Amino acid sequence: MVGPDTQYSYSVAELDFADKESVEELYRTSNVTYGFGSQVELVREARNETLTRPRSSLEPRVLDLIDVRYLADDVHDHYYRIHASVTNDTFQLQAARVSGEVVANHVAVRPDEADPVIRKVLDGQQTASKRVNATVVRQDDRYLLVRPVETKHVSDPFAVVKIAGYALGIALIIGSLVRLFYRNEVNPK
Repeated sequence: MVGPDTQYSYSVAELDFADKESVEELYRTSNVTYGFGSQVELVREARNETLTRPRSSLEPRVLDLIDVRYLADDVHDHYYRIHASVTNDTFQLQAARVSGEVVANHVAVRPDEADPVIRKVLDGQQTASKRVNATVVRQDDRYLLVRPVETKHVSDPFAVVKIAGYALGIALIIGSLVRLFYRNEVNPK
C-alpha cells in the first residue's frame, strides 16, 4: 500500500517499587486493570474474604472484573490480586492486596520470551512499525516497563518504487487483455 507508514516510538523505564506513586505504571500492561468507582469499592470491601452479590444488582464494569487478574487502585496506591466469577447468577469476588513487585513478577516475561519488537527496543531500537502492548520484562534483578509512547505517520520510503510497480502491473494486465482480445478478433473460433 502506498501512503504514510505508521511508526510507534517506545520507552523503557525501570520500575521503582520503593516509589509508592508507581501504581500508575503497571496498569498499562494487559494483565492489570486500572480500577475506578464501584470496581475499587467492591475490591476493597472484598479484601481477604469472599464477597457475594446478585449479578443483576451490579454495574457492567464490576462484572468486567471476571476477566481481570490484578487491579490497580491509583487513589490509594495499592494493587489487588482478584478472582471474580459468576455462578448461578451470583457474583463472587475475592481480593487480596499485593505489592507492585508481586504483580511485576507475575506479569513479567524474560527478554527471550518477549515479542520481537520488545527485544529490539531493549537492544536500543526506539521505533517500530508494529504496535505492541506495554510489557514488563525481567532483566537480571530489574523489572523494565517497555511501552509505546507515541504514534507517528511517516512518509513511505518506498512510495516511488511501489507506484512504479503498481503501474507496471496494471500495464501488464491491460496489455495481456488487449492482446487476448486482439487474438480473439483475428482468429475467431
